Amino acid sequence: MSPVSQQRFAICNCSALVDTLLESNIRPHSRSFTGATDTRPGLFEYANGGTGLLDEIGETSLPMQSKCSRDSKS
Repeated sequence: MSPVSQQRFAICNCSALVDTLLESNIRPHSRSFTGATDTRPGLFEYANGGTGLLDEIGETSLPMQSKCSRDSKS
């Protein structure tokens, strides 16, 4: 019954990823940086208007938790 129930629901299992890979999944990236093979949205951009769930965020480093918190408010 929620207004966002028909919107996207994006999940990221933070405990399964190292910080650098987690950051790559949360932030959008494009071919403009070395190693990127395509352009894709980050988790929050993808779930815009819906819900982005960072599962097990407490298992990541404190600096990474801070980055995730800043990104989610953008």
